[in-house]
Amino acid sequence: MKNKIALTILLMMCVSSVWSQDSEKLVLINPDDGVVSFFPENQIEAKLSRFQYPGKQVWMDALRIDGKTQQIRITALPESREINTLVKFKYPFGDASVTWNMEVNQEGDIVTAIIPWNAMLIGERMDPNEGGLESESLRKKLGITGEALKDLPLLYSSGNSISLGYWPYLEGELWRGVNVYYQRELWKDMPETRSPNNGHAHNAYSSLIKAYKNENFKPDYILINFGLHMINGYQNNLEGYGEWVQKFIDLALLHNAKLIWVTTTPYALFRDDKNVTVRNFNKTATKIVNENNMFVADLYTCMVDLIKERNEWNVYDDGVHFKEEIKAKQGEYLAQFILKVVEKPLLKKP
Repeated sequence: MKNKIALTILLMMCVSSVWSQDSEKLVLINPDDGVVSFFPENQIEAKLSRFQYPGKQVWMDALRIDGKTQQIRITALPESREINTLVKFKYPFGDASVTWNMEVNQEGDIVTAIIPWNAMLIGERMDPNEGGLESESLRKKLGITGEALKDLPLLYSSGNSISLGYWPYLEGELWRGVNVYYQRELWKDMPETRSPNNGHAHNAYSSLIKAYKNENFKPDYILINFGLHMINGYQNNLEGYGEWVQKFIDLALLHNAKLIWVTTTPYALFRDDKNVTVRNFNKTATKIVNENNMFVADLYTCMVDLIKERNEWNVYDDGVHFKEEIKAKQGEYLAQFILKVVEKPLLKKP
């Protein structure tokens, strides 16, 4: 196979060093080196949403709470798949330690990352309540982050690549109401919980079992989905699939957590043969979850409605995964559902 040469773009733009009016004065771009700074130092609370770097196919999101930057997300979608995007920005987390979902280099207070095509760099302030011994020692080395957001319930989110897509948007929507802890954060805090693919029920379940061995792991809610990776193995075994759903419910009940089940999203219509299985999966899971007085977030129907509204070619990237704006819609939908669940008491099994 012929090797492809990855091109690198340095983000630079001749702009004045003032807080951009278009981004509500939340982003500063240095005209000399293209380094991005997030939020003025005196900014107490702010949410930066889909700020596009001028002249580039790069978008930025960030959250700031109680005078501290909690999370940044940088998405690169250049015209060619062969292009990697070099991004430079000022480390926005003070003396706090953070988790990154891809490799970064830091010199002084400048962070450099090379983002592949259609990828998202995520950096997030580490929560003292979210970690094991490894993350605790890391915090001592890099600086304690301070207390977790006060009085917010903790939601652990796990699932397949669809969950990875909506994760940052879900967290962005819930920043004032629920503390979201995604499986990749768990894997960094407790490496022993890492699995090859949490889209398979046995992997996701194993991660949870290992996580619960750590006394710091005490989520109030568990948001979970699996299905797309299980179609081949469980296509004609709905009973076996349902048994896995019940296992997660029983585990949540054992640890006094509320389980929120996310229905499996549809394939594009040209693969409707597999959607028969998806619908059967969802029907089976919904019945079991409802019988146990837990909660079902019907992301399948949400996506079907969007497909009808926008046409599937404006919804999917590849017939399975979704375009970035649709991932944001998924995050919005799930956030609204979760906020309603947070207000409801957990109904115990009789």
